[in-house]
Amino acid sequence: MEVVITRARENEQIVPALSEKEPAFEENSSEEPLPITVLFTTIEATLPALEEAHQLARGLGAQMRILMPQVVPYTLPLDRPAVDPAFRVRQLCGSLFDPSISVRIEVHLCRDLEAAVAGALRPGSLVVMGCRACSWLGRERSLARSLRQSGHQVILISNR
Repeated sequence: MEVVITRARENEQIVPALSEKEPAFEENSSEEPLPITVLFTTIEATLPALEEAHQLARGLGAQMRILMPQVVPYTLPLDRPAVDPAFRVRQLCGSLFDPSISVRIEVHLCRDLEAAVAGALRPGSLVVMGCRACSWLGRERSLARSLRQSGHQVILISNR
């Protein structure tokens, strides 16, 4: 598992990548399919989305990554969010259904959620998002609609 934390504004790496001897994530290989991106929303919503993405990745032979945008209020420096990004990563890793899954976790510290997500995706990306089952007008569905309008393939998974 590889963890990378970046600031959205300058896209500088804040914390060196933490790696457990996993192979590096290949972003520019033209022969492989685009990676499947799981967009972190909440632990409860993201876990079912991660299970679905894992099935897709296995079937397609694709790589998988988890994109964790973390909005930092303007009252705080961008590289000093109120909640330590490592805490969120540990919380997610502790909840994974299969810790042996090869996945890259990218935490993006940002001011604007939608802009950070759009900037972290390659054109035509496949994005899997978890959302609340009863939230027809929620933040997740609004973001999914925006991503679809930008040309991305978005799969919404409702947590039950």
